[in-house]
Amino acid sequence: MGTLYLMVLIIGNYLVLLVVSITFLDAQTPVDTRILSPLYVPFVLLSVSFFTWLARRDGKSDSFRMGLLASALIILGLQIPASLSWLNQLRHDGIGYSSRGWVDSEVVKQLTLLDSTISIFSNAPDVVYTLLGRPASMVPRKMYPESNLPNPDYNSQIEQMKRSLKSKNGLVVYFDRVRWRWYLPSAAELEKEVGLQLVIKTNDGSVYKFN
Repeated sequence: MGTLYLMVLIIGNYLVLLVVSITFLDAQTPVDTRILSPLYVPFVLLSVSFFTWLARRDGKSDSFRMGLLASALIILGLQIPASLSWLNQLRHDGIGYSSRGWVDSEVVKQLTLLDSTISIFSNAPDVVYTLLGRPASMVPRKMYPESNLPNPDYNSQIEQMKRSLKSKNGLVVYFDRVRWRWYLPSAAELEKEVGLQLVIKTNDGSVYKFN
């Protein structure tokens, strides 16, 4: 019973922490499998503890215990195909920024041909730095993702980006596959608001210069 109560406490505290984080710290926190993954082990231990306690209560029969064990083995067995598929995908395609989709990105290949002194603004400066080792700046945010409120300095930051692009002959690099940063302006909005001219168009993004 001690393990049972401990797992309930862990799961409850994590859920409360998640609600507090979304409410007061970061409104864009996604409640997805990655965020909920810390609950997996406590939930499994909670289930095992609960059914063990249930089996012992009132002297349950051996057939009942065997049924619980068989159910647990079936549940574990059902997860094996998905796990093997994920491992196979990881081995062939990689994961994150090391995946083939990023490593073979046409936009990234075009950036390797540019002078390393050219300044870059992008909707994914982390991609530019991780794959090419060169610094890049984030385009101005329209919204604050932490609060879902508009950025009051957006227009002034756009003007500052214009000046930087003009003075340093910089480029704006927009990756089409980065769709999770909803708080950034779209490529079409940047073209209009900044006055960008398309230089390179690939199957996964675009490169612009200041017109």
